[in-house]
Amino acid sequence: LTLSSPLPIAMTTRASRAQDKQNQRHAQILSELMHRPENKICADCGAKGPRWASWNLGIFICIRCSGIHRSLGVHISKVRSTNLDTWAPDWIASMQNGGNARAAQIWEFRLPEGFKRPVNNNAAMEQFIRDKYERCKYKRKASDPPVPEQTVATQQQPAPQKAIQPKKQSRAAKPAAAVPPQQPQQEVDLLSLFTSTPTPATATATTTAGTPTPVIQPTTTAVTMQPQQAQPQQAQQPKTSAVDDIMSLFSAQPQQPQQQP
Repeated sequence: LTLSSPLPIAMTTRASRAQDKQNQRHAQILSELMHRPENKICADCGAKGPRWASWNLGIFICIRCSGIHRSLGVHISKVRSTNLDTWAPDWIASMQNGGNARAAQIWEFRLPEGFKRPVNNNAAMEQFIRDKYERCKYKRKASDPPVPEQTVATQQQPAPQKAIQPKKQSRAAKPAAAVPPQQPQQEVDLLSLFTSTPTPATATATTTAGTPTPVIQPTTTAVTMQPQQAQPQQAQQPKTSAVDDIMSLFSAQPQQPQQQP
């Protein structure tokens, strides 16, 4: 018995992952194309929300018109579903270069003005589609003016991207205002206010004529504080208790009266 090598399995898994990524990328591109205003309606009947496409014609069509396109043959229209089928890279490129607006400039250039599409009659709708793509009844000819470049640029223009705004720079903190240093308060000598004698000022005021006029300064009188004379303190007498006073009464001898001669 020979065991199969795990190398082919790993290669198959890697290839399947790459295919899945490609399919997701194609689905995203188709979704962006279908969100364009000109691709939100069917290119033939004008029905809203087409989910089918003819990749060689570069148009999005509804499910009814897709059946008519299939009947035309793959040599005229190659129909694929936008969400059910797997798309090849060249099909996606054809859809990016095409679109309903560009297709109308080519296949409906000679369509009469005010033409009403037979949306309510399936047989008439099939006849209109065959005249449009199979018989080329309304197609732009080589002698006609070329397709406007603006239409081509509109179809190839990618989805707008959001502009990245620069981040706002944080404002630098303003430096705090410098606080001026406080000057130390000078101590006032109250005694010097009374003892010092003011010096007379010699300033003179000048009048408009230029002659100095004496300025009368108020005179101040010096006030001197005389220290209060200390009053003599009374001699402190020794304190005697009540017991000593009583004992002194008994110890004192009574004075005898003097006898008269």
